[in-house]
Amino acid sequence: METQLDRHAVKAVLRGIENELGRIRTANKDGPRTIDLDVVVWNGGIVDDDVFQRDFLKQAVLELMPSLQDELDNT
Repeated sequence: METQLDRHAVKAVLRGIENELGRIRTANKDGPRTIDLDVVVWNGGIVDDDVFQRDFLKQAVLELMPSLQDELDNT
């Protein structure tokens, strides 16, 4: 997507969407949730370290941006 917002503003918009859809935040960061929206890649670079620990996220990023293969392999 293209936007004139900075990354922090986009994260705020995503958080608002999560809230509208009934997301309840708990102390357990890995607990179940209604929805979870994150910024993983910004301006062609990986900005969320979860991509390096979660294979499902890594695969999703590579499906959309195969050019990041080398960056993801070097971790």
